[in-house]
Amino acid sequence: MNLSPTKRPISSKFIGKVLIGSLAAATVFTVAYATFTGYRSLEAESGLIYGEASSINDQSASSNSLLKFGYGSGSECTPSSVGAGGYPLPNLAGRASDCNTGPRYPCTSTFVGNFATSSDGQVIEGLCVNGELRVNHDNVTIRDSKILSGGLYGLDIGRDSPTCPTNTLIEYVEIDKSPAADSIPWGSYQRCPGGQVYDHVKIHNVGRGMMIYGNVTVKNSYIYSHLTAEGAHRSGISTHGGDNFNITNNTIICVNTGCSSAVNMYSDYAPVTDYLLQGNLVAGGSICVRGGQTHTYPNDTHDIRILNNRFSTLYAPECGTLQALAQFDSTAPGNIRSGNVWHESSLPITGE
Repeated sequence: MNLSPTKRPISSKFIGKVLIGSLAAATVFTVAYATFTGYRSLEAESGLIYGEASSINDQSASSNSLLKFGYGSGSECTPSSVGAGGYPLPNLAGRASDCNTGPRYPCTSTFVGNFATSSDGQVIEGLCVNGELRVNHDNVTIRDSKILSGGLYGLDIGRDSPTCPTNTLIEYVEIDKSPAADSIPWGSYQRCPGGQVYDHVKIHNVGRGMMIYGNVTVKNSYIYSHLTAEGAHRSGISTHGGDNFNITNNTIICVNTGCSSAVNMYSDYAPVTDYLLQGNLVAGGSICVRGGQTHTYPNDTHDIRILNNRFSTLYAPECGTLQALAQFDSTAPGNIRSGNVWHESSLPITGE
């Protein structure tokens, strides 16, 4: 089921010219990219590509002696204490943060323009995209890459596809919307529930972090939303209905005015069902987490599990300016909230 009202027909347009140093025939972008101070560069970029296209080639990257960091790598990093816009951050030691998410190695290629996938099974690795990255095919992998987008979207899944792209893996990817003219741009927009997995993704300099419509996993990722505009209704992660969500071990922060919630579960296009929100650190908004009993289908929500999350009081005494968790039907089948605590004190949140 495609819940997005903004689907467009597929485009095969190829425009642009290529300016390269050493590009050879291959369909996989191998890479090493890191944006964090102190990480050594293993090799220089092989070239720049300009235009709107669906594939580029690069075999020049190293395949050995790669420098890893973050979870499971045995290395430590120090998270930032202040985010973009000058807003303080909660203590993120041991949590997903700006220093253990995003690309692990430096890019080997940079594409200038909107990059669209070209085939099922495509692997995009080590690519810096100065534009939107659009996924329109099945079984696509995006790894150790950076999206620096000046448009409304960063990663756009299903924008130009007549069917819903399935089984997309996005891991160790950075989405930075700092060049965007729109004051509340999207980091990632999942237009239909196709089975996407986001792992160790860093989304920042956004007005709205992620739109998701179900059959999706977001784990070990860092989402920081602070850009705003008059009348904005922003969020870190938001849905407007769908089934099968797994949102686990992330840091989800939404600061500044016009923030509705760190996590929104709106039931206006369809009911929200089978939603696991577990082990996350959340902060910001008027209500930090909205639990699905909203809009058109408030009584059809079920199997929402809000478990063992940490609600930060850094921006407001109740995490949100109004409260930590609302619009949650404790009587709906399969709905449960348990083990949630205040982040700064680790004391349990009452009412569970």
